[in-house]
Amino acid sequence: VVLGGDSAGGCLALLAVGQMNVAGLALVSPMVDLTLSAAQSWTGKDILIRAAWGRMGVAAAFPDGLCEVPDPTVQTVVHVADEERLRAEGEALASRVGAELVVIEGGWHDVHLQAGLVRMAAKAVDQLGASIASFFPQP
Repeated sequence: VVLGGDSAGGCLALLAVGQMNVAGLALVSPMVDLTLSAAQSWTGKDILIRAAWGRMGVAAAFPDGLCEVPDPTVQTVVHVADEERLRAEGEALASRVGAELVVIEGGWHDVHLQAGLVRMAAKAVDQLGASIASFFPQP
């Protein structure tokens, strides 16, 4: 089993992976920094994610205080788009744990969801699938 998560789902996958026996993690634009300092300090233009949404989500999910998101101890691939608020978080996670990092040039947050419509999104999904396949030994 490979556990996956996108955006806030990436955070949830990181929180859950310690409770499961998985072969790896596939994270797309994971929200990792629940202090939101990286997201709030980002000065680029993200067409989808607003810093205020992150604050609302963290407050709703962790009303008694912030949770520390653990680093994965399994094989991990991280995809981020070059034009998104959560890029720095995904890059930092990949660097810390030695995960494969793929930056989708010209992409935006959740670009993978447009795979049936946008060529770069389809390519990103294909790359993610190839990375996941590499988690398993070939016969």
